[in-house]
Amino acid sequence: MSFVMRTAKWIDRVRTAGSGFEGQRYLVKWLFLSSAIGIVAGLGSVVFFYAIVWCTRLFLGGIVGYMPPSPVGEGSPIVVPMARAWLLPAVTALGGLISGLIIFNLAPEAEGHGTDAAIEAIHKKGGAIRARIPIIKLVASAITIGSGGSVVVVMADPASEKELRAFLGNVKAGFATRTSGRRSFDVSFKDPC
Repeated sequence: MSFVMRTAKWIDRVRTAGSGFEGQRYLVKWLFLSSAIGIVAGLGSVVFFYAIVWCTRLFLGGIVGYMPPSPVGEGSPIVVPMARAWLLPAVTALGGLISGLIIFNLAPEAEGHGTDAAIEAIHKKGGAIRARIPIIKLVASAITIGSGGSVVVVMADPASEKELRAFLGNVKAGFATRTSGRRSFDVSFKDPC
């Protein structure tokens, strides 16, 4: 019997089981929901990683003539001298300028910490976060890091990650909007599938 057939039979068996916290329907619901969240978060991390690699190659590799050493298992850990070290401060400033212009012109509400923006959206905007905010934060953060900007500031408070989590919660709440117009969803033990 193929994997698809076995999975279909298992899902059919689970669908007919009782509900409740211990019920299989409840567990399957959260298994699929958590798997979907994990897949989206994993893909977001991969996109963010490759955006940083691309920006690093463009700004530091292409303009300054320097590629930061990679970890031993991921590439070359050898430090190569910069071809045009005098351009490093200019490239870093250029990356900050580009990031600032992107945020200022495309999404002024994406400025600052992701936590503050998520709280403001919940309290003042009915929980709505524009779909382009996480993408703009991702691009601006990748440009900042890729141009040699302060990684400590960006990584100590990963604004793009917080914005992405708030946006995913916003999407989930949008799908589960109740008739009262409240943007929330129930995760209690008696939550029906």
